Amino acid sequence: MYLSHLWIEGNERRKVDEGQVRMSRYACLIERLIDDEYVLAKTFVSTVICVSFRREILD
Repeated sequence: MYLSHLWIEGNERRKVDEGQVRMSRYACLIERLIDDEYVLAKTFVSTVICVSFRREILD
């Protein structure tokens, strides 16, 4: 079961479902552990891509 992710555009927080891609002029790198899930957000040409991994996959 995947949780919703958080990404930040400027000072505004928005929810992002697993696998979704959001565009952002203020794309930033976010790496956090949220309820036993690792949320990885990468910047790529002003695009924020949020991907959720189960902890077992990371180990």
